[in-house]
Amino acid sequence: MPQAAVPLNMLVLGGSLASLPSLAAVHWPSTLAVVFVRLVAVPACVFLFMWSLNSSGATHAMVPASRTFPSIRSQRREAVRSQSF
Repeated sequence: MPQAAVPLNMLVLGGSLASLPSLAAVHWPSTLAVVFVRLVAVPACVFLFMWSLNSSGATHAMVPASRTFPSIRSQRREAVRSQSF
C-alpha cells in the first residue's frame, strides 16, 4: 500500500485542479493579501528577528561560525601554512 500513496495523491491533485473556479470567482484582495504576507511580511519578520539576535550578540554565543563554516580566507590561510612547512 505505501507504494500507491504518491500516484493516489497525484490523482487527487489532478482531480482538484481540473475543477478550478473561474477567475471572476476568485476574491483578489484576499489572494493578494496572502501573497504579500507569504512573500514579504514573513521574510521581513524573520530578517528582523535574526538581525536583532545578531546585533545583541546572541548568534555569536550559539555556535562559533568560524568552526562551523570556515571562510575562504581562513581556508587559504590554512593552505599557505601547510605549504610553508
